[in-house]
Amino acid sequence: LVAALPAPDDLLELRARVQGQGLERERVGAFLAEHEALFELHARGSAREQRRFGPEQLRDLLLGTYRGARRSAAAAVEALYELEELEVTLASDVLVLVRR
Repeated sequence: LVAALPAPDDLLELRARVQGQGLERERVGAFLAEHEALFELHARGSAREQRRFGPEQLRDLLLGTYRGARRSAAAAVEALYELEELEVTLASDVLVLVRR
């Protein structure tokens, strides 16, 4: 089983801008606990990139996340259009699990 989970710093700058704070949230531990009965961790890595995005792209990034689209105030989303650019981290924790 190969899984790519959002890393703690994924979209951190965008979340900070829209939600007022960018909290890092670790997801790997809960994922491994949920799958530990059938799988064990074989390998772990990460993929990370920082890119600059314009207002339309920032809105698309936000709408592409369930939590971001659901919890962001309309005014905060609209404020993204006032930005010229924002550098945003795109990051995933990549896990390889094998059957027990």
